[in-house]
Amino acid sequence: MKSFIWFFFIILFVQDSFAQCIKQFSLINNSAEVYDKRTGLIWNRCTHGMSWKNGAGCVGEIQPLTLKEAREIEHTNKKWRLPSIDELASLVDVACKNYPIDSTVFPDIDSDEGESTYWSRTTYLSNEEVKEMPSLFYTMDFMQGRVDAHTQGIAYRIRWVRNKK
Repeated sequence: MKSFIWFFFIILFVQDSFAQCIKQFSLINNSAEVYDKRTGLIWNRCTHGMSWKNGAGCVGEIQPLTLKEAREIEHTNKKWRLPSIDELASLVDVACKNYPIDSTVFPDIDSDEGESTYWSRTTYLSNEEVKEMPSLFYTMDFMQGRVDAHTQGIAYRIRWVRNKK
């Protein structure tokens, strides 16, 4: 009987531990930024247009941008940059319960008609390769945990990142 109880306890413990997001992040700079212990990157905790306020979370309104608009901001702001698709994908954790991203660390993930799409700086297909098509750039949907590619004229969300100095 004791072995059955231990077996039952272990099964519950293992299931619960897999249902939680992997703890790879530390909050820094008054909880406004996130340090990723695995990649060494520092992420802005809130999506572009919002800012962190202790006790209130991400406040303001998300400002979707075209890739051109995001690059213009990136060019003038030397602190933050657009992430690559690999960097965005490093935030995805299939063990998370609600979203494929840790929503306690990044609390502003919400749905835009079932999607929460973020731009990357990574080119999927350049119009130099296929003249008849516009260039396509990778995006990451944090509601679905899915990678896609879109033309740069569509406005999507931005999650700014920087390298640890």
